[in-house]
Amino acid sequence: MKMAYPKRSVGRPVALRLTRRGYLQALGVLSGGFPLSGCLARRTSEERGALSQELRGRARLWLGGAPLEAYAQQFALWREQAPAVELELEQKQVFDIREAEALIATIVAGDPPAVVYWNRPVTGSAAVKGIILPLDEFVRRDRFDLNRFYQGPLQECYGPLDRKLYALLFDVDNRLLYWSKPAFRDSGLDPEQPPQDWADFAQMARRMTLRSSTGDLEKLGFNPSFGTELLYQWALANGGGDYLSADGRRVT
Repeated sequence: MKMAYPKRSVGRPVALRLTRRGYLQALGVLSGGFPLSGCLARRTSEERGALSQELRGRARLWLGGAPLEAYAQQFALWREQAPAVELELEQKQVFDIREAEALIATIVAGDPPAVVYWNRPVTGSAAVKGIILPLDEFVRRDRFDLNRFYQGPLQECYGPLDRKLYALLFDVDNRLLYWSKPAFRDSGLDPEQPPQDWADFAQMARRMTLRSSTGDLEKLGFNPSFGTELLYQWALANGGGDYLSADGRRVT
């Protein structure tokens, strides 16, 4: 996600030399949620030329979620359109608020990365702590279309108290429930009928759980940590819950 930093702790927001319009154009290129080459290909030659003129200097990027080789391929066309920009790709990301300390150190030193691969749920904490600045001014000025992003995850890019936009999406993932049809059949369940509610879920999990004659567990009907350690997120969402009250001031 693209970030802007408080001026009180850093000489300039990013290492790139950008006008406000160029800044938001860069956001569109780097945070579009689809391959960068495809984004640039849809720009007119005039737009690409203008972007090339506005982007100059050195840009350090903290990237995660994929090998740097994959990012290098995505940036290949972008490099052609902005030859005056020197990109430095680093395999580094901010997954939780504790890992933001390294980012804060670069802000204090006056040389923060131009782009940070940022775990979306951390945005609210960073906004409240004043680590990053809102992007609303740029969105309004350049009539940037936020409908290009999935609206559900985009909500996590807003500050929980001021409801200002602090980041843009680069990629998103989903938490899915999948079931083993052979395990359903072995337990006498219809493999074409997954659980429809929490009562079904609990009943089916118990039915598929097997223990030995001595009571030792042989098979779990449901393994809550398989494939993800974030069980609480989808369980909370599917149970109709939320972390905070509607005004963002009370933990629910």
